[in-house]
Amino acid sequence: LSGESFPLPSPDPSPLPSKTFDLIESLFGVGADTGRWSFGKRLGFLRGALSSSHAPIKKRVYCRRDCCYTCGEAEPTGVEMNTSIPCYGIIPARYDSSRFPGKPLADIWGRPMFWHVYAHAQRARVLRKVVLATDDERIKEAALQWEVPCVMTRHDHASGTDRVFEAAAKLGVEPHAVIVNVQGDEPALDPAVIKGLVQPFLDDAVQVSTLAAPISPERAASPNQVKVVTAANGDALYFSRSRIPFDRDGGEGEILGHIGLYAFRMSALERFVSLPQSPLEQREKLEQLRFLENGIPIRVVRAERYEAHGVDTPEDLEHVRALLADHTCKIRSI
Repeated sequence: LSGESFPLPSPDPSPLPSKTFDLIESLFGVGADTGRWSFGKRLGFLRGALSSSHAPIKKRVYCRRDCCYTCGEAEPTGVEMNTSIPCYGIIPARYDSSRFPGKPLADIWGRPMFWHVYAHAQRARVLRKVVLATDDERIKEAALQWEVPCVMTRHDHASGTDRVFEAAAKLGVEPHAVIVNVQGDEPALDPAVIKGLVQPFLDDAVQVSTLAAPISPERAASPNQVKVVTAANGDALYFSRSRIPFDRDGGEGEILGHIGLYAFRMSALERFVSLPQSPLEQREKLEQLRFLENGIPIRVVRAERYEAHGVDTPEDLEHVRALLADHTCKIRSI
């Protein structure tokens, strides 16, 4: 596809417009650019065009950058980890959100937010498979439209971690597998951090891993930014919404901000969901404390130059749209 506009077919049974035949020819003809899209994606695009009889005419605008993850992309980020440990990525996507209802379906350059998360996570070679886990039919239908593998889960999960476990169980993953909980509101996810998150599992003693990065004192002052302190071996000692550690002498020592990306051994994930909420978890409203209070260590991986761009509000969405503007093929109504 080269950026041309194609009128969509009318709903009546009259012959297809000539431009529609041009579309079919461009996708499947002798001179079609088959290197850009797989046969399945080309077929899905054609199916969407023919079924959207009342949709506005669309124009595809390709950025033509090597770093773009939606067209003409370079090799996926990172090198495959030399391990036989099976690793899977699961993206929990819940429609109901108090601050931003329908967030997984929010539009970012013509595609739903969950698609961007999936596209980034899929580029992490260490993951054998990436799937969406949702409890909402609207998200499921959108996932089918965008050819994103999807697992339906229950409505009554208390946390995204519980949803991830149900999806992993339905997928029938191996007992020794590593499950990456890919946050569904991180459409600007860097695939490289997933490899770093999974690397510690080469050590059999590691059960859970997460990320952290140094933050400024100003950012540390916010209770919305979770902080973490670690032991000499990198295991978490504590997570808190308060500023930790406290500098009694008024110094400006390093403060680590927690990045809410996790990986679990399936056995640790299964144990987590079997445990009741712990006292500290309830006080801080941080579910990872359930692991620590029950003697399950969490290995903290430092991501020095990584900055998370989570979407919690419509204002955050505009920031991410701007961030991805130069790295995404746009689909705009004209």
